[in-house]
Amino acid sequence: MPGDELTYRPGLVGEAAAPARRVVTIDSGPLSLLAALGTVDRVVAANDTDGGWSTLPATTRAQISLLPRRFPTLADILAHGPDLVVAGDNEAFGDGALGARAALARRGIRSFLLTEAALEDAPVITPATIHSTINDTIALGHALGVADRAETIAAGWRTRIDAVASRTRRNPPRRVFVLDMPRHDAVLTAGSAAVVTDLLRRVGGEPVTTDLPFTYGWMPWHQLATRPRPHVLLVSDYGPFDVADKLDRLRARPEITAWRVGELPTVVLPLRDTVEGANNIDALEYLATAFADLPIDAGLIGQDAGPASQGIEPTDQPERP
Repeated sequence: MPGDELTYRPGLVGEAAAPARRVVTIDSGPLSLLAALGTVDRVVAANDTDGGWSTLPATTRAQISLLPRRFPTLADILAHGPDLVVAGDNEAFGDGALGARAALARRGIRSFLLTEAALEDAPVITPATIHSTINDTIALGHALGVADRAETIAAGWRTRIDAVASRTRRNPPRRVFVLDMPRHDAVLTAGSAAVVTDLLRRVGGEPVTTDLPFTYGWMPWHQLATRPRPHVLLVSDYGPFDVADKLDRLRARPEITAWRVGELPTVVLPLRDTVEGANNIDALEYLATAFADLPIDAGLIGQDAGPASQGIEPTDQPERP
């Protein structure tokens, strides 16, 4: 995606000023963070990507104008008089959307871009993690004048992360395929830079596409067929296809027949839980429980490691230590 260096800069752009009072959020992650910080009453407009707006209480939704498109234009937001835009996708600052962040700053509108969101098409990729979510929460807390509250939330999340580490350290490692969105020629999946990859690694999972240096990207089906058969599927529940339809489309692909998709354990999470946002900590705990409950014969990394196109049969699995 074209853009200047600020398009790919995480965090705040714009002169420090009084705490933001009129906020526009773009995508579910930013909205969830403002809700966690107790400042959702400052949100004047939002989109409903990934269902973030629609999951709010009705009384809260009534106070927040729904933006007319996922990536609003400058004209779309000016009527709401924002002093801060918080975005979960750097395309929000593209030429056909809000435009350059520096230009917004000159209008007195600061912008905040979540760390994971800054990585799409960025010239340098540094993987996002759940600690990126924590750091962004703290930074947003400062921008909103609720720094102490943000630090308290961060401390609580760190404690919960440590608790997950304690109860998953003996989980056997398993390969995972993240099924985001299938289409006729390719499938959208997670790469090494996505927060969901970090969440999975913390519970013993390793996506079969973690060598790819992106957050999410399209992989042609014939390339996916060269990857080893996963032991677990993680399906993102969102978009025009429901989970059952996505799985049907995956099973129907002749390139990965050897994956025997119908035999694979499947874990389902809404996309808003696995992209950067306040739901990440709940998603981590959910994944920890889901992986602990997987059958022992769901496989271990290092076994059944051949590519899907080779059709290697799984070996017997040892009992969980």
